Amino acid sequence: DGVFANIPAKPEGSDRLQRDEELPPYEQAAADAAPPYWETTVLSSGIYNEILVDGMPVGTALSFIWNFAVSYSFEFVGFLFTYALHTSHSSKNGSWAGFGLCILQYGISIRTMPQSSDPHSDPSVSNPSDPNNFDISDSTAHAIASQVTATEHLVRHNLALSWGLIALGLLILFRALYQYYRARRMEQIILQE
Repeated sequence: DGVFANIPAKPEGSDRLQRDEELPPYEQAAADAAPPYWETTVLSSGIYNEILVDGMPVGTALSFIWNFAVSYSFEFVGFLFTYALHTSHSSKNGSWAGFGLCILQYGISIRTMPQSSDPHSDPSVSNPSDPNNFDISDSTAHAIASQVTATEHLVRHNLALSWGLIALGLLILFRALYQYYRARRMEQIILQE
């Protein structure tokens, strides 16, 4: 009973599909362009009749600057906050630009960071604890040489990391500026029509 009552039922009609027209060949079907599934620019029905570009209003330059400042000032938390609450292209791209500048600044700070744990030490000067008491043997020379190569490896690693962060920060910053410029330009083109 219940759900399984219609198991022996069979569909009526023939198994063969009747077609009134022939399907087009593959080449003809592939040559047809796919239609857009949504409009990229629309006038909203709100109070201000804002122009929507890619489903969002463009926003103002003040919104861009404000979100940039919050995202840059509060770093990653500020970026998450401003990006999660963005309502326009200007606020979204302002938060990305602030985040890009934070990453850029972090890469520069890694590059200029001293390589020792003591912030007041000069990396070119090494002061022994007791300069008159020294014994240089093969094991001491080997330990000093391995310490120097480990420090050189750390410096090279930090340089590569800092250059990577600088490049990533610049990429994010310029991408955000370009996308805001593109949305603003699209708004101007629509307003001219």
